[in-house]
Amino acid sequence: AAAAAATKPATAAAAPATKAPKLSLEGKKWAVENHVGNKTIELNDVNPKQTVYVYNCRDCVIKINGKANAVTMDACAKSAIVFDDVLATCEIINCASVQVQCMGTVPTVAIDKVDGCQVYLGEKSWSAEVTTAKCSEVNVTCVPAEGSAEEATETAIPEQFVTRRGEDGKWRTVPMGH
Repeated sequence: AAAAAATKPATAAAAPATKAPKLSLEGKKWAVENHVGNKTIELNDVNPKQTVYVYNCRDCVIKINGKANAVTMDACAKSAIVFDDVLATCEIINCASVQVQCMGTVPTVAIDKVDGCQVYLGEKSWSAEVTTAKCSEVNVTCVPAEGSAEEATETAIPEQFVTRRGEDGKWRTVPMGH
């Protein structure tokens, strides 16, 4: 019995199965999933009733033309999304080394459990709210309009905070200064 067990292939060392790439409009949701090394993914005529969900893409660039209701990038690495406008939120979750560029408007960029995210905001989105949780290496660059004399300004989003109890008994949290 010991010899029979020794001849069985080691399943733990087997490579995980890779799912087929997917690019489709399913009802009101664009699904871009499991792409690797594809730098020419383009979604055209996206409208405010549609959402875009980008999942498990590696080393890809996704261009979204039109105005989406929401854009979500989940479990991606070394990938980028470039979009015109988003009505609600651009959400980046469980990603590493990603880039997001808004050419038009986006009210909120939510970044959660991300290691390495570069956000580029066009002039119409400089007032966007950027929220982060459990993140590291997040930078936001405000890009001036083409032909402007202004230069792009990059701001690092704080990763560490200090919370102190004030004399009034209330707790206050501020970014840690270095």
